[in-house]
Amino acid sequence: AQEADRHQPRDTGRDAEMIAALREMAMRPLDLAAFAQDFGISAATLRRRVIAATGLPPKALQLRLRIDRAKELLATTDAPIEQIARTVGFEDSFYFARLFLGRESLTPSEFRRRHQRH
Repeated sequence: AQEADRHQPRDTGRDAEMIAALREMAMRPLDLAAFAQDFGISAATLRRRVIAATGLPPKALQLRLRIDRAKELLATTDAPIEQIARTVGFEDSFYFARLFLGRESLTPSEFRRRHQRH
């Protein structure tokens, strides 16, 4: 099946629809194989097309979107960090804080103090 995928013509409109669907689902758990199947392609083809369109693999894109949404919520709300973590798809707020620190070089609390705007 993967070999056949390589020979499928690229449908940039379909790719744009796929990226839009990924963005829309970013805060929820994502089964890449099922998502790819919904678009009639393999998980490997999904990965290649998402990288071609965004520069990031699907899971990295999902993480980037989650962290970006968390930054927006940290800057514009007083919601507790635990609630923001859940809102952006992380059940474990400590894991969220570790990922956030690794990506932003600030803890969520530090980010909020520096960027909060009401």
